[in-house]
Amino acid sequence: MAVEQVIPFPLPPATTGNNPPTVDARLSLLVRLAQEMSGEIRSLREESSQLAKILLGTSAVRPGDVAAEPVSADDRFSIALLGEFSVSRRGEMVDVGLGRKARMLLAFLAACRPAGREKNELLGAFWPDCADARAANNLSIAVHQVRSWLGSIASDGRGLIAVRQSRYSLQGACRVDVEEFRAAMVRARRASAGGDPAEARRSFQAAISAYGGEFLSSEPCEEWALTLRRELAAQYIEAAKWLAREAVTMRAWAAAIEHAERIRAADDLDEEAYQLLILAHWKSGGRTRAIQAYRECEARLADALGLRPSALTLKLYEDVRSG
Repeated sequence: MAVEQVIPFPLPPATTGNNPPTVDARLSLLVRLAQEMSGEIRSLREESSQLAKILLGTSAVRPGDVAAEPVSADDRFSIALLGEFSVSRRGEMVDVGLGRKARMLLAFLAACRPAGREKNELLGAFWPDCADARAANNLSIAVHQVRSWLGSIASDGRGLIAVRQSRYSLQGACRVDVEEFRAAMVRARRASAGGDPAEARRSFQAAISAYGGEFLSSEPCEEWALTLRRELAAQYIEAAKWLAREAVTMRAWAAAIEHAERIRAADDLDEEAYQLLILAHWKSGGRTRAIQAYRECEARLADALGLRPSALTLKLYEDVRSG
């Protein structure tokens, strides 16, 4: 009986020439291929297990089992991604005992909550230079590490990482600052567009409060985080500008200065931040501070971009000097 008929995998084709590979050599190659596939098999098993739980119902209690108590708000995990990455539970910081890849996988899934990301997106973000089988194996290992770590600090921790039809997500009772920031921005934009300035103000202020700093500032070299870092920073500046402009219309100069400083701290080349500072300092009696703000604007634009301030900024400066 031919070897190919008893092995449930296709063997590589024999090469042409006088010295074709021996059966032993081809079997050795097959063993290596099977080892590379082992990671994918483990991943498929995990996904099948998750699907079975969904189909059978995870909330059913079998005879003899003790029903789990609902997780209260005080027991939720809190994951901070805006600023330095950290995890806390019941108000206390938790040591994230994970390797770099597993730690960043947890951060990635938290940032994409609740929708999660497809398996191929995760492979491309974390293991772009690995062969498909090797990358899938690495993902399975990282997911297992995250689940084990979560399970070690909470009885319901392992279930927070869900795998459904090759989509990985962070579920359950978990508080994520990025999620709260985005939700506040959605409410604020809706209220602003709908002519409800009071609600817009509250929601933009909630977004400002949720923004603890640049996204994953403690991990500046993570390539997958760069786009999200810019996106969230732009939304933070949007919120600060709305609040600063409203403060100017209400002649609330101290608030205008506070929000303009937030803009400048996030982007020291944003000329509108300097315009707001010049105007607010001037109108609140701080003529010297207004002139200083203009000179800082002039210096930053010249040093970084080789540009001069715009006509509006120059007009504000001349008004301050002549006033």
